[in-house]
Amino acid sequence: MLRKFNLIIFLFVVSTLSSSENVQFSYVSFISSTGAIEDEYPNTVKFNKTPNKILTNIISSKLKNNDSRIYNLYFDNRDNSKDGTLSLVVAIDKERVYSYSYNNKCVNTYFLSTQTILYDPRDQLILSSYPNESSRPYVDSYSENCSRSSKLDFIRFVSFYLGLTLDKNQVNSLTSMDEDKIAQTLFDKSIKINSIEKSSVLKPVISYINNLNPYKIKYADENVGINQINLSNDSLNFQNGETFDSKNLYFLNNNIFSEKKYKDWVGQQFVKWFSDIYSFPLIPYSEGDALGRQVKMKFADREELFNLELPDIDRGFNISFNKPQKKVLLKENNGIEAYAYASYIDISFMTADGMANSYGITHFTHSVKNGLVNKVVKGDTVNDWQYFNNSTEELLYKYINNLRLQDTKYIKNYVSVDAKTFKKNSNYLKKELRLNYEN
Repeated sequence: MLRKFNLIIFLFVVSTLSSSENVQFSYVSFISSTGAIEDEYPNTVKFNKTPNKILTNIISSKLKNNDSRIYNLYFDNRDNSKDGTLSLVVAIDKERVYSYSYNNKCVNTYFLSTQTILYDPRDQLILSSYPNESSRPYVDSYSENCSRSSKLDFIRFVSFYLGLTLDKNQVNSLTSMDEDKIAQTLFDKSIKINSIEKSSVLKPVISYINNLNPYKIKYADENVGINQINLSNDSLNFQNGETFDSKNLYFLNNNIFSEKKYKDWVGQQFVKWFSDIYSFPLIPYSEGDALGRQVKMKFADREELFNLELPDIDRGFNISFNKPQKKVLLKENNGIEAYAYASYIDISFMTADGMANSYGITHFTHSVKNGLVNKVVKGDTVNDWQYFNNSTEELLYKYINNLRLQDTKYIKNYVSVDAKTFKKNSNYLKKELRLNYEN
C-alpha cells in the first residue's frame, strides 16, 4: 500500500513537471503608436543600442541566473512560434522629464515606466501586463525653461535604470565621454556593486517575471480587468487648469491635458497594486482605437509595429472621477503651512452584459476618498500636481489593500458604506474572483 502511495506521488510530480508552461522571453520593446521610438525614448534607445544592448543583457542575465521559476523561460528567440508557446516582453512605456522652477532653482523629475506583458503570439492576445513606474527628482541651477544638456539627461537616465546614485564629481567626469563610453562605464560600476538590486525600474520587473504563474493565467476561466475609466466634466476642467491655477503637467499633450494618458496611468496604478497584493493578474486598461483595445509595440531590432489585442472583460472594475480634486489648507503655524490634497473616486465591481462600451451589470459601488498631507514653508513654490497624483495613487493602494484588511477605521473615514456592507462586498468579490489573500 505504501509503495502504491509513493508511486502515485511520483507520477503526480512527474506529471506536474512535464506540464510546466513554456514561455519565450522576447526581450525589450517600446509601446508606441507611431514606431518612432528614437524620438519617444531617445535615452533608452541609446542605452540599449546594438551591438552591446546593455539593457536587454542586464535583464536577461538576471533571469538566466534564476532557476526557481515554476515555468520554462526560453531565450532562443522563438517569439513567432505558433505552437502555443507564450511570449513575455518588457515594454518601455514612458521616458519623460518634468520640470518646474522653484525658489530660483529648477526641479527636474526623471520618469520611467514599463509594462511587462505576457501574450499569446499565435492570437496576438495580451494575457496579463504588470506595470511599474518610478521617478527621480533633481534640483538644478536655474536656467530658462529649465533646459538641460542631452548628455546630462542620458547620464541620469542610465544611472536611473542601473540603480546608481552619482555625485557631482562623477557626473562631471562622465560628461567628457561619448555616450557609448558613458553607458559602459556606468554598466561596469553597476556590476561591481550589484546596484540592480536597488533599481526601482528593473528589480520589480525581474521579480515579477520570476514569480509569474503563466499556467494560472493561460487557463483562467474568465478575463478580469478594468472595464471603464471615466472623468466628469468638472474633473476634466480641474485637471486642465480651468478651475485650478495650473494644468496637470504629467499628462499634457501639446500643452492640453490628455484624458487618455491620465486614464491609462490610473489603470496602471490599479493593476499594479492589485497584482502586488493578491498575485492575481488583471487585464491592463488601455483606451484604444475606435475598432478596439490595442497595444502597439515596436521592437528595437524590427521595422514593423506589433499590434497586440486586449481581450474583452468578463468581470472587473469601473472607475469614475465624479468630483474634482481639492487642495485644502489645514493649518498654519510659524510660517509652515499644512495642505491636504484630496482625491475622490467611485469604484464599482461589474460583470459584462454583452453590450459594447457598456458599464455592465454593477454589483456594488464604493465612493472612496483620500487626503495626502504635505507641509511647506509659506510662499514657497510647490508642485501641486505631484501631490495630487500621489494622493490618487495612495487612494487606490489603500482601497485595494483594505479589500483584504477590512480595517473598520479606514472604512469609516474614507469609504461611503459602513463596515458591514464593505465586508459583505469584499467577500463577494473574493468569492467571485477566487482571490488568494495569503500574500
